[in-house]
Amino acid sequence: MYNYNLLDETKKILRENSIWLRKRLGQSFIIDSKYISKQLQAGELDKEDIVLEIGAGIGNLTIKISPLVKKIYAIEVDESLAEILRKRSAEYDNIEILECDALKCEFPYFNKIVANIPYNIASPLTFKILSSKFKIGVLMYQLEFAKRLVAKPGSGNYCRLSVNAALRTDIQIVEIVPRTAFYPRPKVDSAIVKLMPKKEIKIKSNLETFTKIVNEIFLYKNKKLHSAIKHYMDRLNIIKDIQKKVLYEAPYSDLRVRELDVNMIDEIVAYLSNKMRDLL
Repeated sequence: MYNYNLLDETKKILRENSIWLRKRLGQSFIIDSKYISKQLQAGELDKEDIVLEIGAGIGNLTIKISPLVKKIYAIEVDESLAEILRKRSAEYDNIEILECDALKCEFPYFNKIVANIPYNIASPLTFKILSSKFKIGVLMYQLEFAKRLVAKPGSGNYCRLSVNAALRTDIQIVEIVPRTAFYPRPKVDSAIVKLMPKKEIKIKSNLETFTKIVNEIFLYKNKKLHSAIKHYMDRLNIIKDIQKKVLYEAPYSDLRVRELDVNMIDEIVAYLSNKMRDLL
């Protein structure tokens, strides 16, 4: 069951400030202390940590993080909610509120991120987070998105997001969170996901090229690899004779794209980089 005190407090704050939440921004606040505690535990927070929170809202998570850490940067794009957060956090000297769009603003230095991700920007925001350096990430996502994030090769949920996450992090779903843990109640359940960045990205190919080719071939994730590569070369306007030479020896060409793990994709990227450089 959710925490009625936190639910009542949330309703009271919104009512007193005449706040009307905008569904297009994915505005929904966690009101179950049990799941907040799960997030804090997963973050392994201590007094040396500098934490980034994105989509802080009215601060239900923010003010729980604050006593545990050295500093917290709370990003909130909504001016009205940011103002409420300023009032609620006035007694905490380690909370700094950044009123900005998380996709556009530069992140300050942080070593951990604990956040209830705005669901409407989950995909681009996750790619931005994955490109940052940090020690632990604890992020709340829609359950279906979380399943894609942790998906393994061969599964229906496996996609370019899964590949990029596996390349950069060790990742797991910590807890499934029912929709009743939020106000207003969303239409879907959520999940707490923990990310532990790898010390190094272990691929032989160029990272930028790897990412580009992953994005290209996963447009056709249910097709066989040779078909996906052909579509990619068509978009590059590569002539048919060269396409045949590239496809002739391409590794794993009869596997479907969604069956390829990171190491296989790395081998494919290295092959395409070398072959196409030689032929063009």
